[in-house]
Amino acid sequence: MKRIESLDIFRGICAILVMFIHIRVSGTVTELPISRNAYAFVDFFFILSGFVIAMKYTNTSTTFKNYITTRFFRIYPLFFVLMTVSVVNESLKYIANTKLGIEFGASPFTGGSSPEFIPYYYTLTQAWLPWVKSNGFLYPSWSISIEFYMYIVLWVLISHRYFKASTVIFLLASLSIAIINHRESYPNDVMRGMICIPLGALAFYIKDYIKKMPYMEIPMIIACYFAVTQEYSFKFIGVSISFFITIIIFSHDSGVISKVIINRFMKYLGKLSYSIYLSHSIVLYFFVLISIIIGKVLGLNFSHYEGSSRIIDFGNVIFNNIFILLALISTICVSHITNKYIEAPFMKLAKRNKLKAVTE
Repeated sequence: MKRIESLDIFRGICAILVMFIHIRVSGTVTELPISRNAYAFVDFFFILSGFVIAMKYTNTSTTFKNYITTRFFRIYPLFFVLMTVSVVNESLKYIANTKLGIEFGASPFTGGSSPEFIPYYYTLTQAWLPWVKSNGFLYPSWSISIEFYMYIVLWVLISHRYFKASTVIFLLASLSIAIINHRESYPNDVMRGMICIPLGALAFYIKDYIKKMPYMEIPMIIACYFAVTQEYSFKFIGVSISFFITIIIFSHDSGVISKVIINRFMKYLGKLSYSIYLSHSIVLYFFVLISIIIGKVLGLNFSHYEGSSRIIDFGNVIFNNIFILLALISTICVSHITNKYIEAPFMKLAKRNKLKAVTE
């Protein structure tokens, strides 16, 4: 299956933008409107995931066992390792708090990081169960929770001759439920996945009926920017439609933006996108911790709060930008390691199992 390079690259760019929403550093890129609204790019991930799954598995002879095994090895090993790191980190915070009296903001093992929620996280059910707070351990993983079980739903939708009709019916039913329950507001996390993932499959089904329109790449990037950064009624629908059209337009890799962004470095960012998305929360935690420690050593306070948001400020815009740049570089470096030693080996293992199943 030929990879669509521009869409892979967008996955990496969106992962970095999602990283920026989880930290605030005064006078830096994290304070731009697109960063403060980057939660919407998770919907891009969902739509693109549905697109790629439909492209790869519609009308194929792949069995459900091979399909779900491949998807499991694609996402779970990295999640398991980083989730374990998150639990260990929370344990260290608990020891430092109870034995040394060191404060880390929220008390360890409280809220979404309560010990009772750990089994739900490890089974990737945290986002599906209303009594579980999915904003605790490894908080970006809420979308992985939704995506994993939607893989099963999507298989049911695309694994028979009426795949187009079943996808449209499921999509319309999910959208109707979201509008009834949430009206013009952004829907809850589960509904976002239930709408956007089949929407991505629909994008794949209709892309070949739409001729190449390379001249539309720039207008669609502009449309996505305003759809994401502005506040308006039914924003979720506006965001989803803009991403839907953008993925179709860029699926041909034929416009000026595609030509500009398709280069070795950007393709590597796309390759690291999953690792960036999952690991950035851990990297950012340590950077915030470093800023607190430096402040205590110097007798200075390098952060303040606006509502519930901690804003880091070293009192110098250059230092602030160096700080966020180092955090980004560190996240990419960590992602390089996790991709090489966790993601890639397990993906190879999944491919070997698939080939073994075919030859048996």
